[in-house]
Amino acid sequence: MGALWQAEDRPLALLLSLNYHMDNVAAANGKLEFKRIPVELLAYYTGKERFRIGGGLRFVNSPEAGGTINNSTDRIAFDNTTGLVAEVGYQLTSPSWLNFRFVSEKYNAKSHNGASVIGSVPLSGSHLGVNFNYEF
Repeated sequence: MGALWQAEDRPLALLLSLNYHMDNVAAANGKLEFKRIPVELLAYYTGKERFRIGGGLRFVNSPEAGGTINNSTDRIAFDNTTGLVAEVGYQLTSPSWLNFRFVSEKYNAKSHNGASVIGSVPLSGSHLGVNFNYEF
């Protein structure tokens, strides 16, 4: 959910959003998931009819990965992080958009199964995505 402000006299829009982002994979021997709560602040150029292009910052809160494989459970908590977002959107109808995006972010492990982790190597959380927005 979020708020979008479109300038009346300029081809500029600003978006502030609160999101829940989850990825998971399942197999016969278990399941893994990666969940986080990003807050995004994006600016768009809106000078082309039905298109917008923009980017901004992504502040990721409470990132956590884990799951169960062969009846063994693992949990990794990560430090909050900041990433970058680049996005291109196409307006399908007046209130709806289809967006293609790239997110660049890195995560540092904070704890593994509740035990503190020190000096971990940053892990890439960078990804490509497609999303649908409906504005009202």
